[in-house]
Amino acid sequence: MVNNSIIEDMITNLNFSDRREAKNMLWNEWNLWAKESWAPKNLCSWIYFIEILEKTEKLVAYKEKWKLIWFWWYWNYNSKTLKKRFFWFIKKLLYKSPKLKNKQALIDYHKNYTYVPDSLKDYFDWEVIILIVDPEHRWKWIGKKLLVRIFELSKNDKIKHLLIMSDESCNYQIYESLWCERIHKAKILNEEWWKLWKEKYEYWYVYDKAL
Repeated sequence: MVNNSIIEDMITNLNFSDRREAKNMLWNEWNLWAKESWAPKNLCSWIYFIEILEKTEKLVAYKEKWKLIWFWWYWNYNSKTLKKRFFWFIKKLLYKSPKLKNKQALIDYHKNYTYVPDSLKDYFDWEVIILIVDPEHRWKWIGKKLLVRIFELSKNDKIKHLLIMSDESCNYQIYESLWCERIHKAKILNEEWWKLWKEKYEYWYVYDKAL
């Protein structure tokens, strides 16, 4: 079990070293379509991370002995801050890298993992973008405690319906254990085939957390 003081010691600002470590956590967790886009995985992971920072309203993390243990963030669809515009500009520069040989493949990969049906696009204003825990610290109830904290902060921000998306390659059952309602399911191309026994397709879930 994780001590509650860990949740209380969250940080909201990441220095460059922290951001590099967060990027590496994404690198280690997912394929990121590096092979298909004919690009170095380091570049693909930076593009993904900068794309997330471009959307971020609030980012929260925890470090232990200078090591990043976990982080998460959420965003408001309608917010357009100067900070977001800055990261949008950085993302555009990264997409122009000569090392990215197949730009469209990477764009298609990101689109495949942001699936929400048209009927639900006006239902949510906010979304939890990602929740990731260092592999060495998993199965210690950290994820569940983090989600509870996320819901508390979201409620304080006057959010009524929080969007959470997941798929079969992740521990999506954790959302259901915290009374998130699954309101949509779709079958999509499995971009992380190595996590799902080489199945070509997987299920994608959309959850609503009413606050």
